[in-house]
This record gives sequence, C-alpha cells and structure tokens, in this order.
Amino acid sequence: MGFARSFMASRWLRSAARTRETDTYALLSLIPALVKDLPGKPADEELRAVLRDYALLPEGRRGDLAVDRLPVLRWMEATSLPLAALQEPRIVRAALDSVTLTFDGKVVSATSVRRKRSVLHHLIETAVELRELPSNPLDTIKWKPPKATDAVDPRTVVNPAAGSSAVHRVDARPSDGGHVRLHVLRGAPA
Repeated sequence: MGFARSFMASRWLRSAARTRETDTYALLSLIPALVKDLPGKPADEELRAVLRDYALLPEGRRGDLAVDRLPVLRWMEATSLPLAALQEPRIVRAALDSVTLTFDGKVVSATSVRRKRSVLHHLIETAVELRELPSNPLDTIKWKPPKATDAVDPRTVVNPAAGSSAVHRVDARPSDGGHVRLHVLRGAPA
C-alpha cells in the first residue's frame, strides 16, 4: 500500500480529475487483493472506504481519519504485501484477477479491465523506473483479459419513438429571417 500511496501522490498534480478517479478506482480493486490473509481482516468495503477517503489522497488533501477507521488503516498497513511480492507470478495473477471484478464480485466490462490493468501497468513501470523492481512482471504472465462483447446495453440505447422524434427535431432553432429549419436525417444533407 505504501508504494500505491506514493504513486498516487506523484500523479495527483499532473493528472486530470478523471484520471485520478480512474487510478483510485483501479487501486480500490487492487490493494484489498494484495494483502496477507491474516485474522481480523476488515470487510473489503471498509478497506476501500479508508483507501478512497484517506490513504490514497495526497497529504494536503486528507481530512482527519475517523477514530473507528484507524484500526482498518493499521490492519492494511500491517498486512499489505511488499512491492517485491509482485515478482511472484501467483501474486501478479491475483492482482490481474482482481481487476476483472466489480466490488460486489461481478465481472466488469472489458473496457474497465483494460483501464484498471493499465493503472497496474503504470504503477509497476513507475516501480521499475525507480528501481524498486527489476522488471515489469506483467510481461511474463500469460493472462488474457475478458473479451469485449458486441452486446449493446439496452439502458444506453434510445427507444424507437424517442429516437425518431429527436431525428425530426435535429435543428429546429430560428435561422435567417426568423424561420425554423427542420432537418430530417435520412442520409442526405439538408
């Protein structure tokens, strides 16, 4: 967890808010998977809350950690695997597997896997650059991300009636002479 914190601190000033959000989301998946399996493990939701609201924020952006969250932070600090553990194939595979799941254990989209794996890759490349690791162990693991599906999420598609109505109202704003131009998109320019 210590290297992840320094990684986030180093990227914070140079990154857009959306990039920081992507980095944080990936680390919220990765860090709970990279701890020793010891008694007293807090729930993953508690681990993620401490990471998101405190541990992964730069020093100047952190608020006070709630007293009831202090044991969670201490447990995480005590059980986090050292960065060098990423040289072990089973640990790298556990990290890769963790980026394929949502926080409630469902499979994420191929795009989300790519984004989260990219954050892991950048974190490890930073460690290699800083000579914390000799090479990037992701290069030695035979792991394939889930394939993208061609299925369309029906929640993201407009229904036929609303689509037809929108197409018929593409440009209904006043133009020259106060007339309203109405364009119907049928493949030819209006």
